[in-house]
Amino acid sequence: MYYMIASETQKQTFLPYQYWPVGCGNLKYRVFLTGGQRLPNCINFNGLNRLITVDCIDSKLGGSQYNLSIQAFITDKYGSERVSSVISQIKIFLISDAFKINTTAPMFKQPPADQTIIEGQLFSFKLPDIIDNDGSGE
Repeated sequence: MYYMIASETQKQTFLPYQYWPVGCGNLKYRVFLTGGQRLPNCINFNGLNRLITVDCIDSKLGGSQYNLSIQAFITDKYGSERVSSVISQIKIFLISDAFKINTTAPMFKQPPADQTIIEGQLFSFKLPDIIDNDGSGE
């Protein structure tokens, strides 16, 4: 899942756990992150509804990636908890506006000069300076 920081809330569900042993109940889902990371406050996990919600406004999180592994936990008739293998893996990439791709044509401070290419000769060309409309310096 790719999420642009400060955009509208994104939601993603995961499939329910299918194996249900006889005499077991109280199904719960838990999420674990690789590398010991913690979920930031803007990523919410709701095991009851099998829903992950992302709603971030902190641009400092731009460029962060979270690898979520979801497991099911079932309580058997003796009160012991059984753990499933990982039932779903979800990657969340948080992208800040600094990572927006400029898809417009460049505007030059002066038009590029006409060039003549001669077969068999090395050709080298330097583009004129570009007008920086967004002030990003790139």
